[in-house]
Amino acid sequence: DLIHVYNNKSQLGRITEPHFSDFLQHVKSKDIGNQIFGNSRDYVYFLRCPNKKLVDKLTSNGVINLVYSQWEGYLEERHKTYCSDTILELKSSPGVNFEAIHTSGHATLSDIKKLLKAVKPKRIVPIHTEKPELLKSLFEKDGFTNMELWEDGKEYQL
Repeated sequence: DLIHVYNNKSQLGRITEPHFSDFLQHVKSKDIGNQIFGNSRDYVYFLRCPNKKLVDKLTSNGVINLVYSQWEGYLEERHKTYCSDTILELKSSPGVNFEAIHTSGHATLSDIKKLLKAVKPKRIVPIHTEKPELLKSLFEKDGFTNMELWEDGKEYQL
């Protein structure tokens, strides 16, 4: 049992779908609780967009190990996201052992649009998005009028 988890209550509260109940129970069974604040260096904090308040609390007890798990291009000026500045600040902080390990396969909207312009598909069907209607309207503004919104769980003919 080498892996333990600090369960941020606000994040756990977002996991409400019944099919995640086994996962949620497993995560809760590995809860390290407030022990993490006593010896922060013994743990690794994985992040996509850091909870600055939590990181500040952890680093107040010494150096922490932080793993950035997104594409490093988001830290470049031309691809900055809403949390890039915070991550760059942490990357250069003496209180942080920073490691970048890319684990995400998500592309930015501008990159997807570049790909679609190059490929010129007959139809576009988003299959991994929480807000397909919003995505469709954003793409239509750029002239992509061939996006189809399909229902989950329904079989379609290509």
